[in-house]
Parts: sequence; C-alpha cells; structure tokens
Amino acid sequence: MLKSIFIPLMLLLWSCRPDAPLRPSYLEQPQQSSFSQDSNKDTDPARQGDRVTWTDEFRNNDPIDESRHGEGDGSADFATEDDMSNSDQGGPDQGGSDQGSDDDRVDDSDSNQGGGSLEPMEPTNPSAKLADCNNAEVPSNGFAIYWGESFQSHTEKLVQLQNGWKIDDVWGNGKIFRSNDSGQPSIIFGNEVRYHGFKFTPPNASGSSDRRRFTFKRAEVYAYHQGTSSNAQWGLRVIKPGEFEEAGGAPTTTWLSHSPQGNNTRFGLSGSCSKISMDMPQKFFNENGEANRLIWEMQDNWNPNDRVVIRGIVLVDFTWL
Repeated sequence: MLKSIFIPLMLLLWSCRPDAPLRPSYLEQPQQSSFSQDSNKDTDPARQGDRVTWTDEFRNNDPIDESRHGEGDGSADFATEDDMSNSDQGGPDQGGSDQGSDDDRVDDSDSNQGGGSLEPMEPTNPSAKLADCNNAEVPSNGFAIYWGESFQSHTEKLVQLQNGWKIDDVWGNGKIFRSNDSGQPSIIFGNEVRYHGFKFTPPNASGSSDRRRFTFKRAEVYAYHQGTSSNAQWGLRVIKPGEFEEAGGAPTTTWLSHSPQGNNTRFGLSGSCSKISMDMPQKFFNENGEANRLIWEMQDNWNPNDRVVIRGIVLVDFTWL
C-alpha cells in the first residue's frame, strides 16, 4: 500500500522541479523536413521580379541600354558642343574662322516647300548702304531679298533671309558660306562645277503649303568673283508655278537677260563688287507673268575653287500676287 502511494507522490514532485519541461516530449510536434516548401524558393534576386527592392547603389550601377539613344545606332540624341561650333565653317579662304553659334542650327526639313507663312509679308527694305559696292542703296520701287544683313540662321545648305525668304536646295557638293569681312556680311557659294547652284524660295501663301506667287520686272544683283577662273558665267532663272525645275535648258524656261527683248542670259562677275542689272524677258509677261521661285545657276568657266560673293539682291517693281 505504501508503494502505491509513494510512486505517484515521487512522480508529482519530479514534475514540479524548476527545469522540468511544460509538455512531455512525446507531445511535441515533429520537426519539419529540410525539404519543406520554403526550401525551393529562388533566392536569386535577378529572377524574383517585383519582389526585390533594389538599393540605390545597385540601381545607379545598372547599365544603360545604348540602343534607346540616337534611333538605335548607339549615337547620342543631342548635339555635342563640337557639332554646334563646326556647323558654320567658313570658306576655304577663311580657314573656318567664322564659327556659327547654336542659333545657326536650323530645321531644313521643309527646304523644298517654301519658308512658311512668315510675317511681315509686305516688302521691308533696309536703309543701309553697301559701302564696298559704291554705296549702293535699295531703290524706292525695289524689294530686297538680301541686303548685306546678318543671317537669321545658317547652314551650308540653308540660309534664312529677311521677309520670310530663304536660300535652300543647294545642289550637289555646293556649299553656302557666310563672310563678315571688314564688317560687311556676305553670302558665298562655291565648292561645285558649272550647272550647279541654289534656290531663292519665298514664304508660303497664308494658310497654304504652296509657295507664294510674285512678279517683278528687273533684278539688281551686287556681287563679285573670287577664284582663278577667268570670265566665270552665271544666270538667274525664274520658276513659274507648276514648272519642272530641273529642265534648265528647256525652251519653256525663263531666264533673266540683258534686255527685255534680248536672248543673252549669261552674266559675268568681276573681282570687285559691282551692280549687275538683269531684265525679265517680255515673253514672261505675255504668258501669265507669275513666279514662285528663283534659281541661281553657275554656267561656263566655273570650278569648285571659284566662289561668288553676294552682297545684295533686289527685285525691282516687285509685287506679291
């Protein structure tokens, strides 16, 4: 009987000791296997997508995709400082000393569509005299396309002039330079052989993509020649609306001549600035008398080393149509 009382009493005292477990070991849950579901998680952050929060240090070192710049060719989508400074190189005799500014960079995407509907549309003539051209002045009935002023903007293929006009569509390897010798701004064309030139394009008609039409009776050009060729020739062609501009030798074309009834359409250039008067042929007015562009084209005795320096161009008895 004592044994039956002693044994349960001893077990009770043993369970009440300070270091005894609260639950018998046989009631404990079994340990999870080392192959639980969490053991298969991918710990590589490169394959965990949005679950990974990158640190600033890692983000700053993330390589840049170069194909997203410059239309996928790896080039930058912005102009460098060198691109800007070299955009307006001077002619061969200037050694590139006439560097252009950032403002010289222009969009010539519409070079064959006219200069846009720009104001003012009525003639505004400068009052300055061309000191190196016998103090020439714009006549009261003249409209100056260019008169020795600084260009609004300029590249080798496009020059923005006053009154919404521009020089564009420079052919072949031809280049337009600008000079500021002795404070006298000038347009210079060179770097090509004969039958090359450039175009004087008026602004577009208001609310239209068509070039504005005009008429005039005479052109007065102030220019001179630089180069080794003797008796260098050139001409000024008038483009009529709808006319094919490339057929310069066609009988239907209109070239300014030495007189309204004359057929001599070739003009020379001297070594110093002089006035060259050019008349519109009468047959132009016998047709419809409308123009929408001018083409300056070099003719015989012209080489890539020759240059024409233009100081002023005036259209006399000019009228917008």
